[in-house]
Amino acid sequence: MSRQLEQLQEEKSRRRHKAILLAVEGALETALSKTGYVLEGFSVNLSGGDCLITLRGFKESKRFVAFVGAGDLGSCLVKALREAGADRLAWRADKYGT
Repeated sequence: MSRQLEQLQEEKSRRRHKAILLAVEGALETALSKTGYVLEGFSVNLSGGDCLITLRGFKESKRFVAFVGAGDLGSCLVKALREAGADRLAWRADKYGT
């Protein structure tokens, strides 16, 4: 029974690593483009065991930002990809973008 649990953990870890790689290699950009946004870039803020990603993008020549938070960078990337794919990111006008 314990080997089955190990296999489940290993599979979960493989899926997580694959999702992180996909997010970095372009899947995040693709998911956003399906909702009309063009990803300009993102920044990462790591502090106190938390991670915050600020996504910057364009839609109809206007600049927007969206925020995604999680406990670590990998989880944050996976969450950003999942939220972008489901069109659940809360985009706001970018007040500070140039």
